[in-house]
Amino acid sequence: MLDNLPFFVRNVHYGRVKRVSASVSIPTRAPGKMDRRFIIGLVLIIASVIAFSALSGLLRGGSRVYTATTTIAPGDALTADNVREVALPVDTAVYAPTSEAPMGSIATRQITPGQIVMRTDLSQGESGAAQGDMLRVAVTVSAGLPDGVADGTRIRLWTIPARTQGQAGNQAREIEGTFTFVRRIEASSQSHRGQRIEILANAQSMPVLLAAQSSTDELAAVPVGAP
Repeated sequence: MLDNLPFFVRNVHYGRVKRVSASVSIPTRAPGKMDRRFIIGLVLIIASVIAFSALSGLLRGGSRVYTATTTIAPGDALTADNVREVALPVDTAVYAPTSEAPMGSIATRQITPGQIVMRTDLSQGESGAAQGDMLRVAVTVSAGLPDGVADGTRIRLWTIPARTQGQAGNQAREIEGTFTFVRRIEASSQSHRGQRIEILANAQSMPVLLAAQSSTDELAAVPVGAP
């Protein structure tokens, strides 16, 4: 009958009290080691703080520049329809501040949507010359323009008088004005006089430039800074 009693009661009945101990396994952390979840959480908090600080800095500071909202073709003017003003921490020696490139500035190369407008993307007129006076025109040049010249390169234009029989060749004359190379026109549009190119020219130079094109004189284009 005693066999049916609990173990502790049976031990008391026989006058013996035995200490029954139970071992409980408690997980311990080795000295110097941190919980992996704690480390991951700490890293995420630090990353969030850094990201928030960087975003706040971008929103608060930076230079006012333009980003294109649509494709801007060479010769097009900057308007509220194709650019928007933003504040970004950029190098103003490379990117054009809005204070120095007002609306109406002329693009000398294609600007794609989302691109920040650079100084080299815009026509840099002579001191005192209004950029809005720049016009896009196609001309034929017979010499001087090397292969691979980049869009937006400043150029100088020279008229070369045609030689006539019994007359010594006259010296070439430079056309005064501000000129920027935009692009070469397709080879199918070449004439026997030379290569057709598209340029930006200031309005004041147009009478002389058009007169040279309609005469028998040839036109030479030389990049500024070329030897």
